Amino acid sequence: MTTTTVDDLITFLRARENEREAAANAGHGVHCASLDSCYEQNGDLPDYGRCDCPKRWTLDDVAAKRQIIELHTPDWPWNKACGCCGEAALCRTLRLLALPYDEHPDYREEWRP
Repeated sequence: MTTTTVDDLITFLRARENEREAAANAGHGVHCASLDSCYEQNGDLPDYGRCDCPKRWTLDDVAAKRQIIELHTPDWPWNKACGCCGEAALCRTLRLLALPYDEHPDYREEWRP
């Protein structure tokens, strides 16, 4: 069994978010490339002033999760404690972010919260 490190988990999470971003970007321009196209299609903008298509929400979710990952990344290479909550082992927050990918071939069972 391979010993997992927080770096392995962070690398896994970053790769999954990169995949989600690429998938969302691949189709985002088809129907809703910008606020202008939303306006042209609907005649109005959503109340919050952003594109309202599911792909836009996916991109926003990816951006938010990347910030969470960075927040919980260890501050120093020699200190593997969580940069936010200070957990010495694998941070529970990072393990929870990985949980939806538990059927991915690179997911490791020791990451399960």
